[in-house]
Amino acid sequence: MLPKFPHFKKLELSDKADIEAITSKYPPYSDFNFTSMWCWDIKGEMRICELNGNLVVRFSDYITSEPFFSYLGENEVNDTAQKLIKLAKKSDLEESLKLVPSDSVKNIDPTIFNIIEDRDNFDYIYSLTNLSFYSGSKLKTQRNLLNSFLRKYKEVTRQESILGSDCDESNLIGLYKTWEYNNGFEVPHELSAFTKLLNSKKYGETFVITIFCNNKPIGFSINEQLNSHAVNCLFAKGDISYSGVNAYLMNETAKILCARGYTEMNYEQDLGIFNLRKAKEAFDPTFLKKYQLSLVVNVE
Repeated sequence: MLPKFPHFKKLELSDKADIEAITSKYPPYSDFNFTSMWCWDIKGEMRICELNGNLVVRFSDYITSEPFFSYLGENEVNDTAQKLIKLAKKSDLEESLKLVPSDSVKNIDPTIFNIIEDRDNFDYIYSLTNLSFYSGSKLKTQRNLLNSFLRKYKEVTRQESILGSDCDESNLIGLYKTWEYNNGFEVPHELSAFTKLLNSKKYGETFVITIFCNNKPIGFSINEQLNSHAVNCLFAKGDISYSGVNAYLMNETAKILCARGYTEMNYEQDLGIFNLRKAKEAFDPTFLKKYQLSLVVNVE
């Protein structure tokens, strides 16, 4: 059971059911997905509680590691937000809430709060049907990249596995490091989060799709079932020395997931990183929006 505000507890694997009892009522915002929370809680500093029936999380910023508060829920949102901002001030943190989902700001009073869209943390939502065909003008570039890839690389195969069961995790770590080297940049803290996921040995229904060229692994995606129709892509990497690999990986992933009955993928946010934004926008997304909240005046 989650403690009641202002009491918090450390995030533990045993909290999954209590957290999902709240998050399952809402669209699949990636930050509040339990597995994402677990693997990105690299230093064990995340704290959780319940306030007015809402899930409250003390996160660490994905880039800076600075702590901040957020919440998911629609109950007494003005009271919830005011109490969390007051606690942030008392804790010498920035006096604003971040990663607040759009469902959680619908009834926020704009005369009390500044409500600012947080574009860097919008979740990218893809239609798996669209990705499995690459039809239409918006996906023409990916269609061309896929066709070029298939013409150039003949000995391409794919492997489906379950994370923690029949998955070769050494392939995944090697591919991640290859991706990082070839791209010439790193996503702060992502390798630590990725390694924590692989080492946790506690998974839901999590599918790993690995692609090979001449038996060499050149790309992977890890997708967790959220509900009967949606998955969350926890991590995906391709070896860009193989031109068009990302278009092929996304297409193959979509085909496999569609065959399993899924229709939607959350591809998480771009964190304001230019290369990630450019890559994610290329697949014709819609968005789950998130916001920052701060007080217009000092409301007690």
